Amino acid sequence: MKEIGIEEFKKMLLHVCKKIEESEPLLTDLDREIGDGDHGYGMKIGFEAVKKYLEKTRKEDLFEILKDAGYEFVNTVGGVTGPIFGTFFLGMAKAVRGKKTVDSETFSKMLRTAYEDIKRRGKAEEGGKTMIDALGPAVRASEKFAGEDLDKALEEIARASKEGVERTKDMLAKFGRARTLGERVLGVPDPGAVSMSIILEAMSEYLKNLSH
Repeated sequence: MKEIGIEEFKKMLLHVCKKIEESEPLLTDLDREIGDGDHGYGMKIGFEAVKKYLEKTRKEDLFEILKDAGYEFVNTVGGVTGPIFGTFFLGMAKAVRGKKTVDSETFSKMLRTAYEDIKRRGKAEEGGKTMIDALGPAVRASEKFAGEDLDKALEEIARASKEGVERTKDMLAKFGRARTLGERVLGVPDPGAVSMSIILEAMSEYLKNLSH
């Protein structure tokens, strides 16, 4: 599949919302080990707000849809999770202004823009046991497979993000409560990285089902 239009993109995001909701217990358990224990709940209520927005909006503009979804997340979720994952949507929005379809090259630009915006906002670099340790490898995979069919590219993007999650198990945390736990965080993946990977895997899963 070369590209998808606005309606299919909205349905893909709804599938992401469903997968995050199903993953809330996993994300909560992980965050109880190395964080404040509220990451799973934050992701759940954030994506519930995005779902409600997607189900009611009549907008037919990818930029507007992603921008609004980002603000829904920021306005609903507190702590670090709201601004960071809200910025993920807002960053992607900037790369689709004026576009009516998304192909692998456009999606790569969306991920790159979101990645750079998140790094600026969170002042984080890869290796600090955060969500960008899953997003960074995904961005590089997206650039490697730009020009391929979108479903093929997203499969590789999701795989790279999952590998990034695995690497966070061996990282010491440089941010948040986890930073104070020292070596006790070793062996536990970063919950934000897991969330990022779930988002990208859900997108890949949706497109895989669509193309069969």
